[in-house]
Formats: sequence, C-alpha cells, structure tokens
Amino acid sequence: MSPNETNIITPPLKWEKPSENYVWIFVEGSTEKNRYTMDWIKTAISLGVDGIFAPVDMLADGTLIVFESESLPRLGIERPIYHLTLEELNGVLQVHGSSILLFKDLIDIAVKNNLFINILVKDSALLGPILYVIHEEHLEQKMLLTIRDLNFYQRLVTIPVFVPVAYQYFLFKRKIKSIFEQYPLAVVQPFHWWCSQKLIKHAHENYSQVFAWGIKKQKTVKKLISRGIDGIIFNDLESLAKTL
Repeated sequence: MSPNETNIITPPLKWEKPSENYVWIFVEGSTEKNRYTMDWIKTAISLGVDGIFAPVDMLADGTLIVFESESLPRLGIERPIYHLTLEELNGVLQVHGSSILLFKDLIDIAVKNNLFINILVKDSALLGPILYVIHEEHLEQKMLLTIRDLNFYQRLVTIPVFVPVAYQYFLFKRKIKSIFEQYPLAVVQPFHWWCSQKLIKHAHENYSQVFAWGIKKQKTVKKLISRGIDGIIFNDLESLAKTL
C-alpha cells in the first residue's frame, strides 16, 4: 500500500477498556509554547498517563512532526507549516528554546513505554501518510485517529486492521443522534462542558466512548467520572500534575 492510497473505510475498531470503570488519561500540549518535545513526553510518562494527544502536521519535505501549527504566528512565522522545511522551523524553535518532535520519534517512545497516541489530523491530505506509518509499524491497536471534520471520515485509508476513529467537537450544538447514525465512531471527544450524563449514556448505547478535553480542575474530573466518562484529556502537564 502506498502512502497516498485511499479508499472508503468500513466501520473501525472499538477501543477496549481494561475494565468498565477504567478511565483513559491523556495529556495535550499548548499553543502558548511548543511543549511537544522529548522532555515533555518523558515528563508526561513519569506522571503516569495512558497516552499523548498529538497534533500531527507535515513539513514541505514530507516530514511528519508533532506540532501545534496555531503557534506559528506567535513565533513570527506567517507562512503555513507545509511551506516550511525542517531546518527553517527548527531554527526558529531553537531561538525560543524549543525543538521539533518528529512523529517517528513519538512512535518509538510510545512503543518502548506502552503508550497510546491520540493523533489529531487537521488536514485530510495527512491521512494517507499517517496511516501508512501506523500500518508499517503494526500499531493500529495503539492509536486513535481524531478528526475535526466529518468529511474526512469517508476519505480514510483502508488498512488490514483499521485504526479506531474519534471525532472532536469544538462547539457541541449539533444533534448527537445524527452523528452516531451516520458514523460508527469509536470515540467522541466534546469539550468537557458538553459531557452531560445524557450524552455519555447515548454514546454508550451506540457503542462509542466519550473523552472530555480541556480539563484543568480536579472537581471537573470528579464530576465527569461520576457521569461515567471513559477518558480525560488534560489541557497541559501542569493541570495534570495538580489534579492526579
């Protein structure tokens, strides 16, 4: 299978929790500072996370990196990330005391530490290259593919063992029933404000799990657990360390 080979996907795998009461713990970085570095990952692992929520982008030479492209204007870069070379971006980040985390390096450390990766795909053009890497490394069971555009769903790459798919909401205003009827999602990921007990119950009735994101406070975690949440995505390492 070539990196750009695409077909319509059949219903993806579901994620199996170790137990009914198990809650997945993920952590994400921040646009305030490029926190997706090897040191950042190692700190997250030391805090006991199950996985990393990783936004993946591609540079001009085809290199896949873990990076919040929304932080580019703050770094003084006005060009899109796919117009930048690895050398150019690395030079800018070094000035700010940071560095680039390659997607392949994240996969290596994930394998060594039995870590899950929740991959955020912002552009459908990245689906093929990302899934190609996952397939080559036989990591379908350790990955969750998060999309923010449901049009991507019909453009996913078919692979022998499908990668579970999640959909992340920014504003949860649309009807949840219509989403479940059209898309057999493994996980839905609304902002934590929208994770009501009713939503979680409806997701479970449709064989989907619910991960809440944007978590910063311990009381929010306790409330979500009481409602039956399946996973929590912490906003940064600081909030994770204070809450656990």
